[in-house]
Amino acid sequence: MAINNFKAFALDPNANVTSQADWEALPALLSGFTAGKASSAQVNKAIRQATTIAALVGQFIANSGADALDNADVNGLVTKFTNALIANLRLGSGAPAIGIPFFWPSSAMPNTVMTEWADMVFLKFNGATFSATTYPKLALVFPGLVLTESRGEFLRVWDDGRGVDSGRALLSAQGDALQNITGSLLDVTAGPNNTTTGAFSSSTLTPNLSSVPTGGNYKQSNYSFDASRVARTSAETRPRNIAFNFLVRAK
Repeated sequence: MAINNFKAFALDPNANVTSQADWEALPALLSGFTAGKASSAQVNKAIRQATTIAALVGQFIANSGADALDNADVNGLVTKFTNALIANLRLGSGAPAIGIPFFWPSSAMPNTVMTEWADMVFLKFNGATFSATTYPKLALVFPGLVLTESRGEFLRVWDDGRGVDSGRALLSAQGDALQNITGSLLDVTAGPNNTTTGAFSSSTLTPNLSSVPTGGNYKQSNYSFDASRVARTSAETRPRNIAFNFLVRAK
């Protein structure tokens, strides 16, 4: 166990120490003791306040595993205090704040990869519910107690009144869609079995033609539409993408 040489002074409940109210009303609090004698209770109060803070800082250093030694090495204490801030507050590993979603490049949960995060809990956005009792901080951010199903989904920044994607609530899902593709085939002479399917439709201009000119530039044809002839296609509409795990720290 790390050592803390810095000890608070006069901590006994019955210690001879000026009360806080008297201390705050003491003129010498601003000017210092300038004449006469300070009472021992007043001196003890000043010493206790200073040593309590020193003990607190020393213990903070010791809790990080380093010795807080009273050896006049101020620079050494500064270094240890800085390291203690990084260790105790987990700043060195950039621990994510509770409730803030983040991307993670592994299927292994962060607390199994980063030793500094071993006592933390991380959850996936997979549509599961969670307990406000177990994760009270997370419940403040997600009061519905559900982590929205996000696996395989693209995330979109909330419109927030801009009008590009209006009418959406935060965390609401939206189905896939494709901007309409239109075109026309004009002046087509069709046979009696002419039909349209899928994205094609037709309208008859002249029904029951009695005859079709032969020779010349007339011909009978079938037409089809297939976007894959000119573009990459799939069973879904999607942009280029990279798959990441999507997590949130629960506690």
